[in-house]
Amino acid sequence: MKLFMASSAHRLLFLNACLLLLPLLPTSGQRSTYIIHMNSSSMPASQPTHHDWYSTILENMSLATPNSTTSGRPQLLHTYHHALTGFAATLTADELRAMEDSSGFIAAYPDLEIKLHTTRTPQFLCLNHDTGLWPSSSYGDGVVIGVIDSGVWSESPSFNDGGMSPAPLWWNGTCELGTRCNWKLIGARSFNVSSSTADGESARDNDGHGTLVASVAAGAPVSGASFFGYANGTAVGMAPRAWISVYEVADARTLVAFTCNVLAAMDAAIADRVDVISIAMGLTDLVPLYEDPFAIASFSAMKKGIMVVFSAGNDGPWNYTVTNAFPWAITVGGSSVDRRITGTLTVDGDSFTGVSLYPLSKLLVDLPLVYNATISHCNSSELISQAAAGKIVVCHGLGGIGSMFYQIAAVNASEAAAAVFVTDDALFLEDGEFACPAIALDLDTGEVLLRYLSSLPYPTASMEFQETQVSGFLGPVIAAPAIGTYSSRGPSLISPDVLKPDVVAPGTRILGALANPFAVKSGTSFASAHVAGIAALLQAANYHSWSPAAIRSAIMTTAHQLDNTGDPIKDSATNSEATPLAMGAGHVDPNRALHPGLVYDAGEADYVSFLCSQGFSQEQIMAIVGVDSYDCSSPSPHLNYPSFIAFFPPQPLWPGPQSFMRTVTNVDTKPAVYRAFVRQPVGFTVSVQPEELVFNATMATNTANFVLTIVQNEEPVTMVSSGSLTWVHEEFTYTVRSPIVVVAERAPAFP
Repeated sequence: MKLFMASSAHRLLFLNACLLLLPLLPTSGQRSTYIIHMNSSSMPASQPTHHDWYSTILENMSLATPNSTTSGRPQLLHTYHHALTGFAATLTADELRAMEDSSGFIAAYPDLEIKLHTTRTPQFLCLNHDTGLWPSSSYGDGVVIGVIDSGVWSESPSFNDGGMSPAPLWWNGTCELGTRCNWKLIGARSFNVSSSTADGESARDNDGHGTLVASVAAGAPVSGASFFGYANGTAVGMAPRAWISVYEVADARTLVAFTCNVLAAMDAAIADRVDVISIAMGLTDLVPLYEDPFAIASFSAMKKGIMVVFSAGNDGPWNYTVTNAFPWAITVGGSSVDRRITGTLTVDGDSFTGVSLYPLSKLLVDLPLVYNATISHCNSSELISQAAAGKIVVCHGLGGIGSMFYQIAAVNASEAAAAVFVTDDALFLEDGEFACPAIALDLDTGEVLLRYLSSLPYPTASMEFQETQVSGFLGPVIAAPAIGTYSSRGPSLISPDVLKPDVVAPGTRILGALANPFAVKSGTSFASAHVAGIAALLQAANYHSWSPAAIRSAIMTTAHQLDNTGDPIKDSATNSEATPLAMGAGHVDPNRALHPGLVYDAGEADYVSFLCSQGFSQEQIMAIVGVDSYDCSSPSPHLNYPSFIAFFPPQPLWPGPQSFMRTVTNVDTKPAVYRAFVRQPVGFTVSVQPEELVFNATMATNTANFVLTIVQNEEPVTMVSSGSLTWVHEEFTYTVRSPIVVVAERAPAFP
């Protein structure tokens, strides 16, 4: 399973080809893995279990083709009972065609490759021991978070079980050999059928990604945590008293995972009765909802009341790159915190602070500093060695996002003692790592340095590492959050009528557990881990009475849109105000989410009605929701979602007014009046009817309905225009905000 590392090239050019993706048949002499979706009601009465039924189907298939040139027989890899009903098996092209004629067959999905998408963040999120979500939820006590990832390094102090209660009696999970479970880590299983680790099939984490995700979501407090001196402090997860169960799905040798294994892990997590599932990974190929195992399995989890939290992906900063955009789950983008991990360059008494994560406490003193036009682009290790062997080289190549990686490779291969990178690569300034002593400066700081160097005939410099700056602590205010350049943006190609991502959370340079024992990493994986922990806290605080949709609504409608300086949250890629396509409803605010006032609730029937309005066939809808849940008697595009997105193509295709019907539930239960306040998108008029919602003791239900309508006034001047609807409590006790996004183009059409 590959880490969800941000890409340096936009892949939208071939997305249209991906839209036409069909299951590829193996050649006649080749076996490939397929997930076979079956109708459980078709199982013959003579078969005692589904496993026996599937085994019989495969055995009969082998007998029917005795002269097959393909070595071996069809192999049953997994049996699924909860995420969907069916199995995974290796099949030839002929066997796959024969399978399609089997009784009970619904669909076959190719086994697709998947890529894997703290000391400061609790304070940054204002979680504290005195008030708010932590004490109200008992720190997540009584909630199980299932982490489907690359496994776990169980010896990490983040999984210490001091003060924890034993696993509940209803818990169905198990702990396999090779992993040390305790009263904190109550489950650990491997679902990698190709695993060949030294300790057999084991949930042990040979990559570190899963360990870090689990520790961010629910790690126990660990004092004195740091990454080689960086980000020193007490590391603690969002829900430190929650139980953790880990499901390993990545191959220990290749760190690649496939959908058949992930589906088996989700199937087990549902059966084990976890409360929250964290999935920090995504498909490498674009497929429609009815062919996406993540979509199908997360729908099954939602039906069981399980909150599924997905990472949005690390293919930013371009639009239409968000993944895992399922209406019944929450999708999380990544943002920064008010902490910088830095190094300092000192030239003739003047200091220049930049980004560094060089992991050694190396101090370079009074080395010659080399900057000239011949080597400034740092694209040749040979030229760098000739000019700067044993010296500090200054690199100044402006290539945009991704350009730094080539410069670093050249410097690493050279004989230079260290490097200073002056760069416009926003991605690297957020997430860069160095194998050599190096510091990266942004353009403003770098230009000052270069002008200063031009006045010195023979400059020398010193470099110092392992520095951490915290906003306002003996230093300047560090504006945060800002949307990570790496974080994937909406709209969604597979479900454009639902705004994704839903929210953003800390994902940039996050400290978490690893085998050594901590690391600092960036990505939406760690942002979604924060939200998984927050969802667990909300589950505990509300005694498991809130639906997944209610929890998502509380997180979204209480999110904030201003940074710690009071300015609008910025997009790191452009240094301008972030739009909802990058940040959804905004940045999570756990304590406000505890008391949202109103929620936009939804359940299984609502999602089925929405799917029925999206142009899917009966077979395609049944593939997502299951045979028993299919009911298209009341199709409706008005999914009760806490955000709004509309597409208005340019002339001559201007559509008429677009309306959205919504229902809000008063979770405060007290009589109340809410009034609508609208911030208008530029070029559009948004109206709400009624403009006032009244909740009183005589109401049969604690709900109220309204309709929001968007009308276009003029030709759009920008591709994306945004506004908001906020329901404000009469005593200003609650503000319930939903983003409104208008995109000036035709909505993407998915086959």
